[in-house]
Amino acid sequence: MKKAIESSQLHKFRSLSIIFITSISAVTIYTLFNFKKIFYNQFLTGLDITNTELGILFALYGIACTLSYLPGGIIGDRIAMKILASSSLALTALLMFLVAMTPSFWLLCIIFFFYGICAGLLFWSCRYKLIRLVTVRERDYGRNISWSYFIGALTGIAINWLLTLVYIKLSESCDTAIFPKLMIICGVINLFIALICFLVIPYFKHELSEGSGRGDNIKKSLALLKHSDVILCSLIMFLVYSLYSLTYVTTAYLQNIYFAAASFVALISTIRSYGVNLIANPFMGYLSKIFLPSRIIEISALLLAGIFFIFLIMPQSGNLLIVASVGVIIFGFLINGIYGITSALLVEIKTPTEQFASTVGIFSLIGFLPDAILPPIVGLILDNFGTLAYKYLNIMFFIIAILIWLSTNLLFRCTHLKGKK
Repeated sequence: MKKAIESSQLHKFRSLSIIFITSISAVTIYTLFNFKKIFYNQFLTGLDITNTELGILFALYGIACTLSYLPGGIIGDRIAMKILASSSLALTALLMFLVAMTPSFWLLCIIFFFYGICAGLLFWSCRYKLIRLVTVRERDYGRNISWSYFIGALTGIAINWLLTLVYIKLSESCDTAIFPKLMIICGVINLFIALICFLVIPYFKHELSEGSGRGDNIKKSLALLKHSDVILCSLIMFLVYSLYSLTYVTTAYLQNIYFAAASFVALISTIRSYGVNLIANPFMGYLSKIFLPSRIIEISALLLAGIFFIFLIMPQSGNLLIVASVGVIIFGFLINGIYGITSALLVEIKTPTEQFASTVGIFSLIGFLPDAILPPIVGLILDNFGTLAYKYLNIMFFIIAILIWLSTNLLFRCTHLKGKK
């Protein structure tokens, strides 16, 4: 490996630069996935596809990502982050340029599948491992990853603003090729970030797993599945992400139970999704530097359980809309904050740096399963039980919060108290 350096040898400015560019790249590489959230109709008309076909494209992307988490982690411990991050961004840029050419639906299927591979197999572990590599003191990881999410949130807002501004300008000029031009802009951004990553990220000593061969390394990575603390961390992520991924339910909750106007719900949703996110991540990151991440998550889980219990016993009256809205905002603050520091549990259990990407692969494979499990369950409850559905969902949320508390308490006892007995 060329000019490999120790993390402790990095100048503080360069360490901050790596955190900054890693956080930005973790947003730009998913621009194509997030594009449909802002320009859904333009996606359909630009590619001349139906809603069903768009669903198929993103299903292929999701399948590729899910299948890539574990092997992506193994690759992340075998290839230098400098190469992995820059190449995945560059390949994503190429795929965006291909999408801009508005190819046939079947070619789009291939492009979106490979996009999932670039995002999941090549890039996914980069953010977590790079933050770990530049974190000299283990207690600083929670703070650094939280600031990474904060920078990512700001980047997402900036990119959305830029694309919206360009869209408005092109629409005013009656441009007929708006979608391809927006895709080209997204591709150029990723290509530029890829170049910056290659220039800023160094080769690190001890970033690669030592092994006698490929098979030996895969065995080492799969052996992590036998580590109870890794599985427990992954279970905690599964539970935390379950609540995090279902925050959208609170929008309908306020509207259907407390008769909130659509404009008021939109305001609360914006505050819950973006406003508190910008505050919660650095705040929780700061606390995780002072206290252990497991303790922060444990206390937050109890507070979340308290909120859901209040929702359960609170009368369903429009007069209590403000109280319910405050509860929703606090829920958003707590769940966004602990989601940002959950990966810090992997540092708390002393995961070796050279196996960090493989551990992240297992952590992600289990942790993000709610995306495949919960939406149909929640949809079924909402479709069949009317307003009573929200009581059942609050019971489910309450149970999940209690399980988060129990599992983090168990992790703390297994990790920090077993040696004292």
